Amino acid sequence: MDIKENTSETTLYDWLDKWLLVYSKHRVKQATFDCYSAAIGWVKVCIENKPLNLITELDIQSGLNILSDLGYSKSTIKKAQIVLNQAFNKAIRNYQLTRVTENPVVGTYIPIEAGEKDVLPLTREEQSIIEIACYEVLHGLLMLFLLYTGLRRSELCNLKWSDYDKNKSCIYVRKSKTKKGIRMVPLLPLCEQIIITQPKINEYIFNSTIKQPITDSVLKKTYIRIRKKTGIMTFTNHVCRHSFATRLLENGADPKAIAEILGHTNVSFTMNRYAAPDYDYYRNQIMVLKNIL
Repeated sequence: MDIKENTSETTLYDWLDKWLLVYSKHRVKQATFDCYSAAIGWVKVCIENKPLNLITELDIQSGLNILSDLGYSKSTIKKAQIVLNQAFNKAIRNYQLTRVTENPVVGTYIPIEAGEKDVLPLTREEQSIIEIACYEVLHGLLMLFLLYTGLRRSELCNLKWSDYDKNKSCIYVRKSKTKKGIRMVPLLPLCEQIIITQPKINEYIFNSTIKQPITDSVLKKTYIRIRKKTGIMTFTNHVCRHSFATRLLENGADPKAIAEILGHTNVSFTMNRYAAPDYDYYRNQIMVLKNIL
């Protein structure tokens, strides 16, 4: 048989795009779909667009190594590996179209020198800029609410009117990713005012302009608008959570209380992962030694 006859006409890029639309779009949540789409973009940066069944383990590993050399984190490279693995598994099941018999992703690894991705909190100056922008963009108050409650994005989306206790000025998180996440969160007057101003459209507190509960997609579009408004390109939903914990720590809050408010079981996890005071804070702290000089 001629080699050309047994070479797939489907290229790597073609198959990844097809896999994304056929096997993922209607199976996963929008946030996951967006993640897969981004991962395919990374793959197209580092692996040549050859016929699908000519892609080798060497091609895949070389591509992962390139991503590491470009400064991508372990978690980002892992996402690219996962997408490739799933796509090639489906390619094997579609042999007549792809001519793929083996998965070249099996046996590849994440380069040991790849860095860990750190989510850094906003500095106090950045937070001041962000807070002003929150009043100027569509749904910006949602980001302000996250900045002063430390909620996860899913927890915000699931908040119902029945979760708000006006008498105690608090909200109850009844649906969370962890058991410890089921908790009570006291509200600052600002956050309570944000809740009070929300129209009662349905059982959910926060709704979009089409009168449907807020989704991950709406939150993403909101922080992207704030990025464009402020130029602070590191801003995300989760940065709000980190910043919330950091501001509490900087102002002397009890670490155990911070962990409870965030819904963590382990105080050390909270301190190591979330609470990272900025340079100005550390500088101000060390300056107290001036008093004894």
